Formats: sequence, C-alpha cells, structure tokens
Amino acid sequence: CLVPVVIRDQGLAQVLAAGTVLSIFAQVQQHLLPWRPYSTNLIDGVLSTLLTVMVFSGAGFSKSTSASFVMVLGTLCAAAMLALAVGAIGFSVYRYCRVHPYYADFICHHKADAAGQARLMKMMLDKKHKQNTFIDADHLTDLDKLFDIVRSR
Repeated sequence: CLVPVVIRDQGLAQVLAAGTVLSIFAQVQQHLLPWRPYSTNLIDGVLSTLLTVMVFSGAGFSKSTSASFVMVLGTLCAAAMLALAVGAIGFSVYRYCRVHPYYADFICHHKADAAGQARLMKMMLDKKHKQNTFIDADHLTDLDKLFDIVRSR
C-alpha cells in the first residue's frame, strides 16, 4: 500500500485522523469558494462531507458494530455521492444547452464614440422586431454570462 501511515497499530486513530484532515480541507475549500457558480461550490462541499462520512463509516468495523450497519451506511453514502454527481452533470449540461435569455439582435459599439447611435438602434430594433436586442453596455456586471450570450445567440 502506498499510503503513508503516521499512527501505527491504531486503526481507529488512523481513520479519525484521515477524517479530520478531510473535514479541515473541506471547510477551507468551502471558505475559499474555488468555483465561480455557488451551486458548484455547494455540490463540492456535499460530496466532501459524504466522503468524510464514508471514511468514518469504515471506522465502525469494530467488535461492537455490526458489519451490516457499516455496509448499509457505506452503500447509502456511495449512492448519494453518485446521485449528486449525476445530477450535477445533468444540471451542467442543461445550463450549457439552454438558450436563455434569447436576443434577436446583438449590438456591440465603441463606448466613447457611438453610445448614442447604438442606443437609438436598439430602440428601433426592439420596436420593429418586438423582441429583445442585446447591447453590450447593458450587461457589463458578469462577463462570464456575456461570453455565453455571444456564443449561442
């Protein structure tokens, strides 16, 4: 086995130490928010917590705990992690493929020289098409969404 063992001959202490390290890492990671969408950070935290529960369920293999209880707990954690991972992938595919909001036209302009003309053109196109027209100056708060709008609309 390639896992370095710090505490020898103490199985319960090894499992508790590994669970503590995983818990600390999960808390630090949740505090730093490494992913841009909040939902991804939430899913990451839940998966880390379920992994820690699985590690602690392995500590239950002692003479006082029944093996069937530990097996059921481990199976439930593994099923929950799998369901969460499949749900997260499905949600990501859905968010990637959906077209929302939809814009009929896209206007990009030089901010200093053509702001008035671009705004007038937007108003005229909105009136003519009865659909929304995208103008880049209106959506400068989240540039990640700007790339998605340009990509698919």
